[in-house]
Amino acid sequence: MISKLNKYIEYVRKITGGFYANRCHLKPGHYLMSTDHEKLIFRDDPDTSENINKFFIETPPKRSILNSYKDVVKRFILPKRLVVNDNNDLTRFNGTVLYFSSGQHEIRIFNFEAKKVLSVYKNDIRWMKHLENYHYFNRYFKMPEITSHDDEAKTSVEEMILHKPQREWTKDDKYKVMDEIFGLYKRYFRICIQEGKVGTMTLKHMLESLKKDPVLDEFGFLLERKLPPNWDMMELPFVKQHGDIWRNNVLLKDDDEKIFFIDWEHAGEYVFLFDLFKWIDLEAVFNNNSLHLKEYLRGGYDKEFIELFSLFGLDFEKKYRTGYYCAYFIDHLYKRVITKAADRKAVVKMSYSRFLVELLDLE
Repeated sequence: MISKLNKYIEYVRKITGGFYANRCHLKPGHYLMSTDHEKLIFRDDPDTSENINKFFIETPPKRSILNSYKDVVKRFILPKRLVVNDNNDLTRFNGTVLYFSSGQHEIRIFNFEAKKVLSVYKNDIRWMKHLENYHYFNRYFKMPEITSHDDEAKTSVEEMILHKPQREWTKDDKYKVMDEIFGLYKRYFRICIQEGKVGTMTLKHMLESLKKDPVLDEFGFLLERKLPPNWDMMELPFVKQHGDIWRNNVLLKDDDEKIFFIDWEHAGEYVFLFDLFKWIDLEAVFNNNSLHLKEYLRGGYDKEFIELFSLFGLDFEKKYRTGYYCAYFIDHLYKRVITKAADRKAVVKMSYSRFLVELLDLE
């Protein structure tokens, strides 16, 4: 308990430091740190509070005796009020909301009046990857337009997409987004094939690494058993993809319902079906939305997957639906989880253990 408290105090200290380091981009006024979403610091005014509730807080945290106790502790530790003074700086961005990425590698500052978002990077490599991903993927996917950037300051300004909150998505909206994702990736893969941007790789070395990992070894053996025949040794297509397709990174625009993709920081070379299963997976495991998973398992997406597989000269066999999920999950664990600290890997294992066993027992 003391260890967790000390970590939280250190986290608050870093977030507060990040706020003051970037106050030159903020509109003067008093700011608060959210007790429910500590990555958020926002200006204490009615308009900003309304925007916070609409665009950032999708579901209120569950109330319990434990959470009530945590709230008391947080209110004691969190700074009561943060201040940005008016220094008549006409060049300031005038944002009213700060959002800190995981690890505080990037800070996003939102100006709702101008409908602009300022991204501030601390790391040269992450900054260069941000620009490279934008210039590469912007040709194939709708992304907020970067209107300006400063290489020396490692900052960029992009348009803000005013989008429909996820809690207001209808069932039709969810199917619309899934259909759009299938269509976009079919077009994207065709271009990648034509332009020679498809590599190949086997899953064998990934599986061997997972089976040797002291935390993830059980997953490695289970996934290996459930793969389609020879898929561990087969040279599978690997294509540059988003890498983190989930509800917070897919925006349904308010006025025309066009779909925009944001947060490309995990973009990289993944097995060709990675992003499609990432969407299905995260919705089911973390967002309590099994709509797409159930549709996939009952064969509702077979037509789309048959077309996708055929682009790469592969056959989609319905009896291996869960096996194809295993191929995605092996790549996910190897690229995104295995290098994490043991306690972080244990959290992932706990989150997926029951889900994975139940899913694979269906076959």
